[in-house]
Amino acid sequence: MSDARLNRATLSGPLDGMVAAGERFLALARASGSSPLVLDAERIRDAALRLRALVYGAPASSHDLHTPLNHLLGYSDLLLEEGAPLTPASIGL
Repeated sequence: MSDARLNRATLSGPLDGMVAAGERFLALARASGSSPLVLDAERIRDAALRLRALVYGAPASSHDLHTPLNHLLGYSDLLLEEGAPLTPASIGL
């Protein structure tokens, strides 16, 4: 198995988990009726989708992979600072 295929296989579960968690958090944000929370949840979900697309797609540079990953981390940190419910239990993990 090539390194690229091995890395994709290794990252498949975590990437799919990030996308699923982003979807669940977005559903919770929409249910809360908070527009700013919905916007941030959409950004988190979209960054997870971009990251997964880059890993599954054509070979990407390290920089290309870091951008959506940094978005995921940054928006998550901002939400935690604001007191948003980002615990594993709150998003169904």
